[in-house]
Amino acid sequence: MLTTRFGTGLLVVVFAFGLSQASAQQLSFDDIVKKFDATVEPAKVKPGDTVTWKLTVDLLEGWHTYPTVQPDPNQSTFVTKITFPKIDGLTFTGDVKEPKPVIKKDPDGDIAMLEGLVTFEKKITIARDAKPGKVKVQVPVKLQVCSKDTCLPPKTVTVTVELVVEK
Repeated sequence: MLTTRFGTGLLVVVFAFGLSQASAQQLSFDDIVKKFDATVEPAKVKPGDTVTWKLTVDLLEGWHTYPTVQPDPNQSTFVTKITFPKIDGLTFTGDVKEPKPVIKKDPDGDIAMLEGLVTFEKKITIARDAKPGKVKVQVPVKLQVCSKDTCLPPKTVTVTVELVVEK
């Protein structure tokens, strides 16, 4: 009888584990990341102006992503990578501003995580000699999303915003 109870208990555990793994595997990046959008404020600028580029990421409850820099060097692989391009007439300046992370204790070192609605910001300075017209700003972002049980592979998405440089 002990063998039967153990066998049944093991079957229930294996079945439940299989269901949780199947549920996680059914969710895609697009299911988990409800919003992934870039803006620039203000969108109409003059030479010499400074504007703010913003990336907004809205995550499904129970999921998180990572800041652009981890406070613990042992966790440096768990970061969001934003590659700011070189564009004639524009210069990305300063550090990326991001929300205060949640810190999780881990045997390999503390790990910073971002949950819910996350906004990354960076300043753009418009050159004094910038030519009038539309400027397309394309920024590749490599983002990984994880729950407490699993992580999806990192995904790179290029977000595009448009600035109008006025006279």
